[in-house]
Amino acid sequence: LRYKPEYPDAEFNLGNALAHCGEYQEAVKHLQKAVALRPDYADPYGTLGYIAVQFHQIDQAIEHYQKAIDIDPGLAQARNNLANLLNQRKDVAAALAVLRKGCEVSPDPAFFLNRCAEILATSADPSIRNGTEAVSLAQRAVELTNRQNPLMLGTLADAYAAAGDLPKAEQASQAAISLAKARGNSALLKQL
Repeated sequence: LRYKPEYPDAEFNLGNALAHCGEYQEAVKHLQKAVALRPDYADPYGTLGYIAVQFHQIDQAIEHYQKAIDIDPGLAQARNNLANLLNQRKDVAAALAVLRKGCEVSPDPAFFLNRCAEILATSADPSIRNGTEAVSLAQRAVELTNRQNPLMLGTLADAYAAAGDLPKAEQASQAAISLAKARGNSALLKQL
């Protein structure tokens, strides 16, 4: 910055590093300068969203994450964070819409397919819960990961259960547990 003070990438990199060290006020200055220098720069908005969450400024975080994905729809972390915040706010339909768009724009859609399937399979809202669609999305996620992701196999089990196919739910659940055991992933085993 000393040699090239009007360089948005340097402002972002410094702001991002400061944010992850907990130096939020200083980080915000650099991130805001990065977007002032380049208004179509998505990454700083993602980090500003992260900082807003640290201060429990959820409305502001939602705005920042939304701005980030408006600029760069493929920004996966900002998209996921936005969906998480919307889901926490009980705006499940909006969270699902954000994740569905992720399925379309992500070069690696398995994560977003899985998140959509998880919501569709487990939502308490009957207008959102859709076991059949959850199975379809979860199957695609499992296929894209070559049946090697125990978390996605667990979601497939939930989807089958939501669709009323308990034998397939049991098979998918056992496959997820076996894979997690084979990998020695005790934390995931607790989730499954």
